[in-house]
Amino acid sequence: MHRPLAIAALALAATSASARADEQAIAIRRAAERHTGALVRVEATTTLGVEGLPGLGRGARRTHEVSTAGVVVTGDGLVVFPAAALDPAGDIFALLGARPRAEVLALSIVGADGRVRDAEWVGRDLALGLGFVRVVEAGRAGLTPVAFGQAALDVGDPLLVLSLGPARLERPRRVDLARVSYRTPRLLGTTPRLPHALGGLVVAQDGAPVGLLAPLTGGPERPDLLTPDLLAEQRAGHVLLAQAFQPLLASPPVEPGGPAAAASRARAWLGIKHEVLTPELAQVHGLDVDTGVRVVAVYEGPGKVAGLQPGDVLQTLDGEPLDLDPGESFDDLIEDYPVGTKVTLGVRRRGQARQVEVELARGPVRPRDAERAALPEVGLLVRALTFHDREDAGLPQTTPGAVVLEVEPDGAASRAGLRQGDLLLEVAGEPVAGLGDLRARLLAPGAHALKVRRRGEELTLRVRR
Repeated sequence: MHRPLAIAALALAATSASARADEQAIAIRRAAERHTGALVRVEATTTLGVEGLPGLGRGARRTHEVSTAGVVVTGDGLVVFPAAALDPAGDIFALLGARPRAEVLALSIVGADGRVRDAEWVGRDLALGLGFVRVVEAGRAGLTPVAFGQAALDVGDPLLVLSLGPARLERPRRVDLARVSYRTPRLLGTTPRLPHALGGLVVAQDGAPVGLLAPLTGGPERPDLLTPDLLAEQRAGHVLLAQAFQPLLASPPVEPGGPAAAASRARAWLGIKHEVLTPELAQVHGLDVDTGVRVVAVYEGPGKVAGLQPGDVLQTLDGEPLDLDPGESFDDLIEDYPVGTKVTLGVRRRGQARQVEVELARGPVRPRDAERAALPEVGLLVRALTFHDREDAGLPQTTPGAVVLEVEPDGAASRAGLRQGDLLLEVAGEPVAGLGDLRARLLAPGAHALKVRRRGEELTLRVRR
């Protein structure tokens, strides 16, 4: 071939390759745009017991703030996501012999539009590795369920995994490219291997939905993770084909728990405010011990009845030293007992040791378990005011109100000057009777004067709908 013809042929080949790449990029963008309304992030607070492990005392627990990709799969707001995401350290703790099930304390759903939506816990299917939550009816606008079909894919065919990025990246839409590495009646393997924590909707290159990215599971129990390479295999994502989980969409597995159950469950309570003692704190307070739990305040309740005083150092609980490890919570140790249990505390007061018996009572709702409400119309996520909020703010326990959890940067609430942590006490001069009352009054047309408490000071702000 003559040199000019060879150069022309190479140029033509390069142009053709570039055109194919452009066409592929356009197809990928179209596929992603087609399913944006089905992509969400599941935001949850979970807790697990870890007692029985070396160095961890009775009642020790882990608490996680988790965020994972979910997919809206039905018109009534059902969302599916990788159940393993509820316990991001689960495989590691399983190696140590702890196999607890994560309990969901708080839950919300965030769509591609950035709106925070209330959701209800449904349950999980451990055999398939899937978790299920349902968006409440008021939050389903803007969400579009996926319509799955039969996958006609073979080894080597391209796949797209669609998801929303993590919260710290402001949840951008994300597309991961892969190819089918193997196929079984219910699974596809991918190359490269994708982490199951990624989650997301798996579609063919033409945008047809074929399944979900989830961990490989073999049944309700975790396998022996000491088997060589099994831990890595367990953390790899596999495409769960729609035909494997579609029967669950009409009747998803239901299990007890979730935010409502967590809030209503009786929790044992000592009735004190405390801090974990350190050598530095012991020096500041002039104490002769540097481990234990120092009583900061005593509320009306069992601790006060038993005679506990501010400044007391709790050194033992039923004979066990209160030398807490990082991540171990004294509140969790107490809540591990049933309400009504009598416990014996080893107390050090002004250099003298004594034993105090306390009958634990039912405690008030904790802030993390309190009722929540999303008000996307003004850009707010709030929760109910609790006993602990009122004590910390120096408010009477009869004070109604709400606590601001999140403020959307461009929302009406942000423009009015509301900030995370603000206490909303009044709207238009009237106390906030509850979250339903707050929603109704803030979403009414017009401007609304808000009485807000922030770091001990009262402010008046005005939000306009």
